[in-house]
Amino acid sequence: MTWTTPGSNTKELTTNSMNYYKATADCLDTGLYTCTAVNSQIQTPVNKTQDVNILCTPRQYPKVKSVMKVVGNVSETVQLSASILAYPQPTFTWYRLDKPININDALYQQVDIQNSTNIFMPTLTVKINSTDFYGDYKVNISNDIDHIILTITLTTQSEPDVPREFILDSLSHSSICIKLKPGFDGGDSQTFIFEYSADNKTWMNATTVKLTNEGDVLNGCIENLNPDTQYFVRVTASNRFGSSKPVHLVTTQALKTSAAPEDHSESNVGLIVGVVIVILVIIITVIIVIIFIRRRRQRAIQGDRRSAKNSDNQQEGLTTGISFCYDV
Repeated sequence: MTWTTPGSNTKELTTNSMNYYKATADCLDTGLYTCTAVNSQIQTPVNKTQDVNILCTPRQYPKVKSVMKVVGNVSETVQLSASILAYPQPTFTWYRLDKPININDALYQQVDIQNSTNIFMPTLTVKINSTDFYGDYKVNISNDIDHIILTITLTTQSEPDVPREFILDSLSHSSICIKLKPGFDGGDSQTFIFEYSADNKTWMNATTVKLTNEGDVLNGCIENLNPDTQYFVRVTASNRFGSSKPVHLVTTQALKTSAAPEDHSESNVGLIVGVVIVILVIIITVIIVIIFIRRRRQRAIQGDRRSAKNSDNQQEGLTTGISFCYDV
């Protein structure tokens, strides 16, 4: 007696037994099991077939490699699909930008193919009308047991689109700061080349522009410019497939750097020197006044002393004269 199992081209022999046993079953064990009996008395084999379905949460079918990145150009029609293993039969819901896709219109068509009891291929046909169709598409695969979400990316291989927005942020005497919203990257990482010109003819690369992110906006400054000078500015998006057309910075008035700030260092030094001189004059004047006052006081004191001495001398002369008269 022999058994034929799903997914196997060989026959497993079980002697004298009508039972087939497998300790651990998985999703790939779903299918038809056939028992064939024959003996020496019966020349014609007797077959018995049993359909076995194994409960299975949705997952990618391991024997087929799904394409998770699809390339297509604008105006082309492409198909996004995946091979799925599941039982019971699942449902398939497609999403774009986290919103359910309106299926069966002029842009999207959905066809779900069942290859066997537990193998399915959900397929979304997309007509690429513009670069807005590029990005991630998600399919929610759900049955009574569980669900999974697969992401398939639709992209292209081309030069990037021009930036969607390129505006002035601020001006100084030596820099021009801008804000930039990138366009579609062409299916590859993109960089931005900034150029400036004083005559709109001869362009120079601004190699020192450092961009920072603020949501979906990039900020940067073109530096080391001449003061009080009118400039033209443009930007080009580039990737390994090519470059976009340049986009010019448009403003309501001439793009002109401000005049260089005045250098007040010399005037400040003069002011400081003037203040110091005034202070020194005041100090010297005060010292002279003090010296003058002290000298006046000293002269006054000396004058008083002389007056007192003369008075004493006069008193002594008067007394001597009288004594002299008595002796006569």
